[in-house]
Amino acid sequence: MLGERRFLLITLLAAVPAKLILASFCFYLVPIYVLSLGAPTAAAGRALMVYAVVLVLVLPWAARLAERGVSQVSLVGGGLCLSALGGFGLLLWGGVGPVFLAMALLGLGQGLSIAAQSSLLSLACADEIRAHGTGALFGSYRLIERLGNASGPLLAGVLVAALGHAGAFALIAALVLGCGLLFLVLAGALRGVHVAEVRA
Repeated sequence: MLGERRFLLITLLAAVPAKLILASFCFYLVPIYVLSLGAPTAAAGRALMVYAVVLVLVLPWAARLAERGVSQVSLVGGGLCLSALGGFGLLLWGGVGPVFLAMALLGLGQGLSIAAQSSLLSLACADEIRAHGTGALFGSYRLIERLGNASGPLLAGVLVAALGHAGAFALIAALVLGCGLLFLVLAGALRGVHVAEVRA
């Protein structure tokens, strides 16, 4: 799997950054930032609930978009970019309000991209599935994806110490946004695979 360009493109430029921003924002930055402002613990919990509620609301909408012919490449790459935008707001505005906005955008972006990632992977790596089975493909995908979960809080902790909370939010957002844009640029071949599969 590591020698397959399409597999690496989806995994390293979409799946890992999506998990990285989720883990770094939700599991580390949001709780410690909200508490550092003197807000109650419940405020951090409500901010995380905003992410969960938006995610649940967006998932069926994203599925309908895919059914209507919206490219899965666009859903994955666009969703990844959207999920990063809220992180930049912390550079401009302080307080709990921007955190809620960042969580809403994270839920929106994750909702657009999560389901589309697996579907796109199964289309782009159809040959590998026939040769090795779905277990090998998605097992490798999930294993590498977990690198984002593991590295997110660690990266966030280092950045908070070096740049402060707002700088950590913004730099992680910039990293994920860059991955999303690069994915969209390099995924031309994946669009062709998707179109060909739909027509077949």
